[in-house]
Amino acid sequence: MNREETKKILKEKVHEVAEIIRQYTRDQKELWQQIPYLALEAEGVDGYNDRRSVAYETGYLCLSDKSLTIDLLSGDIVDYVTGAPLACDSSVVRCLFDDLPDAQFFIDLYTKEAQGGYLQAYDIGKQIAWREKQRKKFDIKKTYTKRKKGLVFACGYRQ
Repeated sequence: MNREETKKILKEKVHEVAEIIRQYTRDQKELWQQIPYLALEAEGVDGYNDRRSVAYETGYLCLSDKSLTIDLLSGDIVDYVTGAPLACDSSVVRCLFDDLPDAQFFIDLYTKEAQGGYLQAYDIGKQIAWREKQRKKFDIKKTYTKRKKGLVFACGYRQ
């Protein structure tokens, strides 16, 4: 087999693996849609966290590799470095092959964080009022159904 034939076969195989990973995340759509609500419930209990705030403000969950994110409406894997609505096959395989994104992990994490004790310096009443204000501002319900803001580079925000 020559170099070009080998490259063609490898590209096809990478695409197949990427599609398996994409289908895995899409199959968790109903779980991903719980993340913004739970992220807001956990926010401000033991501090503030960029990953949580991006989740409830934009509907995307930044993954630890810092180049991919999960669209919490659809379960699609998005590349926010390039701005591509779907991450390219090679990025999906390279970044997620050994560490598949698991919605249940984040549900359990944010549920546990929300049930933790408030930091001593926090006024619990103010934290609860702040969270309610955020819930109204971003129209956060238990199941996420619409996006208020879009994702831009480095998990920043755009209107």
